[in-house]
Amino acid sequence: MNTSPSPQQILVCDDEPHLREMVAEYLTERGYCVSEAENANVMNDLLEKTQPALIILDVNMPGTDGLTALRNLRTTSTVPVIM
Repeated sequence: MNTSPSPQQILVCDDEPHLREMVAEYLTERGYCVSEAENANVMNDLLEKTQPALIILDVNMPGTDGLTALRNLRTTSTVPVIM
């Protein structure tokens, strides 16, 4: 019987594919379950499906920037965010 805890879910939101994939790979190799979003709209869609323990959010993104995305997020969630 496996009694180890399930991995924590982390959402990485960054418009730069290389950086987003590098961070996701690093976290996955360390046992985290990672979702990736290329913009705030995709991040919001994923938030409806998952309940991440942490969001890593880029500040400078086209469209809705990270600061606006965080302000919007704070109206419905208190999930920790690293920017």
